[in-house]
Amino acid sequence: CEITHLECIGETCAEIEGVGPDQCSINLDCEEESFEVITVKTSLDDTTYTYHEPLISGDYVVYAEQSPRQIHVRNIKEGTSVIVPTSSHYSSAGGSPSYSIHGDLLSWKRYRVNGDPVDFGGLVIYNLTSGEQNQIIYNWDLSENRPTHSIYEEKVVYELNHDLYLYDLSTESNQKMSFSDNIDAYWPVVSEKGIAFMQLHEVPSEGRAIFFYDFNSQNVVQVSDYDYYLNPQDIDGDYVVWTQDEPVSGNGVVYIANLVTGEKYFTPNDDWRINPYDVKIDGNNVVWWVSNYPSGPKDMYKHDILTGITGQIFPEENDQKQPFISGKRIVWQEFRNGHVDIMGFLPASSIPG
Repeated sequence: CEITHLECIGETCAEIEGVGPDQCSINLDCEEESFEVITVKTSLDDTTYTYHEPLISGDYVVYAEQSPRQIHVRNIKEGTSVIVPTSSHYSSAGGSPSYSIHGDLLSWKRYRVNGDPVDFGGLVIYNLTSGEQNQIIYNWDLSENRPTHSIYEEKVVYELNHDLYLYDLSTESNQKMSFSDNIDAYWPVVSEKGIAFMQLHEVPSEGRAIFFYDFNSQNVVQVSDYDYYLNPQDIDGDYVVWTQDEPVSGNGVVYIANLVTGEKYFTPNDDWRINPYDVKIDGNNVVWWVSNYPSGPKDMYKHDILTGITGQIFPEENDQKQPFISGKRIVWQEFRNGHVDIMGFLPASSIPG
């Protein structure tokens, strides 16, 4: 069961006689449509500039440039690229941009430039299709460098001074979420059903936990246990995912929680040197990358919630990081021959001939 970049297999490797699921790369469900791995952007095009943190929505791939600092939008089907206006002012944590994507909309966070007495930065919405841009929140406190907002359709949730706010693009209304009045809430992500966020324990040494606010019931439920080594989450449909140290072994694992049934489990990891990062979910597919301590390879993995199968996406000698998944499409950062590329696993029909 030797899988290359351009090949797929059936629903599971277990269907092939004598082959176990741990011997195969994970199926990306592309048997109905031809997919290809392509280079979306290579740093060889622009000397030593570094490209990172890719996102994808339809035919649009968004990625950040570290020097000069700016946000790029590439239309894969048309083979065209634009730079988001004024994105040289994007706010970042350790060089990583604070932005979020859903459908045709990209939200990104501007910071105050050079002590400007009028423009204190804020939250900006960019339309990938039309190129229109609109700043919806002004004078936002940008002193904190962690990602603090998320977009889903017409809803944008953001954090200000450890309170959560919900901005509705259709009505241009902005409201503080009442449940955040008496808690320290941060790192929110929004979906059709509600908002997942982190909350600090009243005793800081006890760590933090993930909670979920349901739009329909207006109830808040605790999703994870409190843990000092719990890391940011993602949400889609009925599932919330995050990374955390497994309580018995202490190894880093990916947790998956079903918000309807309350079921919670984690992907196995019996090696303390392997740590997962940047977990993302879309539908039944969960992706992340792992770092092999102290200087081993960085590889991408995928977990199928329906089949329970976990495996490496593309076995490569090159380091692969920061995967982002949308439907059957995946983009990621890859270190190739001494430079950094943005790669994509995309339908052949969306790639210009």
